[in-house]
Amino acid sequence: MNSRSMAAFLVLQLLLAGGSEPLPAATSVQAHGEGSVLSKGRRSGSSSSVEAMVSGGNARIDVNGDHVEIKGGRLMLNGVSYGRVHERSTVIYRVVDGEKTLLVDGRVRRPAKPG
Repeated sequence: MNSRSMAAFLVLQLLLAGGSEPLPAATSVQAHGEGSVLSKGRRSGSSSSVEAMVSGGNARIDVNGDHVEIKGGRLMLNGVSYGRVHERSTVIYRVVDGEKTLLVDGRVRRPAKPG
């Protein structure tokens, strides 16, 4: 993680500290190549959420055992192809109360159809 990404990550964690308990955002957050990563987590009462954002041509994030990877412009979640993404695209992996959502540039992304 480059210093700019790390600073943004730390600022976000400080902003999230008030009001409810922060969760460990992810079991592991890694960036490879020139990708940038940002993550956050919250727990309030019985509700919890974790969100990780990644962008760049080659990057990988691990969120609570799930693996999101951008490699050569291809997006994969746990080894399943979710199609191509542009190097400037923003990929968000969100888990809210166990419901998992993968977004690319704000739109829900589904697994790519084989063929």
